[in-house]
Amino acid sequence: MRKKDIIPRRWTALSEDYDSFLAGHRGLAPATRTGHRFFLHNYLTWQFGHGDVDWSKVRPQSFWHYAADLSRRWKRSTTNHGLCALRSFFRYLHLRGDCPHSFEFAVPRVANYAATFDPGVLSTGQQRLLLEKCRKHTSEGLRDYAMVLCMHDLGLRRSEVAHLRLADPDLAHGVLTVPAIKGGNHVLKMHVV
Repeated sequence: MRKKDIIPRRWTALSEDYDSFLAGHRGLAPATRTGHRFFLHNYLTWQFGHGDVDWSKVRPQSFWHYAADLSRRWKRSTTNHGLCALRSFFRYLHLRGDCPHSFEFAVPRVANYAATFDPGVLSTGQQRLLLEKCRKHTSEGLRDYAMVLCMHDLGLRRSEVAHLRLADPDLAHGVLTVPAIKGGNHVLKMHVV
């Protein structure tokens, strides 16, 4: 265990219970859970210091101060990841009956104008040009053509398309089985006409 992963003993049970919830009920991947635990430990240290965790002493206004502190230390996208993890944690605490539901809604979001870029949608001409660029007279070109169609027509992510195998399409029934990528717990079956 790296030094930065060592947490105060009094938080160990809470951290482990939350991690089990993220793995078992939310189906989050290990790397995602590591990020959630990092921000949980950061918040608990900020809120309680070396004292015991006592949710009855926490006021929703403190989350704004915490968000301001995060935004001074990290870029906005990282701050929003941390605040998202905090909202998830408060949902978990509310399910346990440890805090009011208002805690989740009191955690703010930080404006991130860099993330508002919208590349738009390809025009019909651009779509046609993209598909024409695939060299369908070669096996690689046919593969590329099929990949572009999967992303464009079916809305699959790049990682989902990259993990498709020849056995995944069931042409007789018009069903495409998409391997689980995010979270790793489910397989998506799509009806393709």
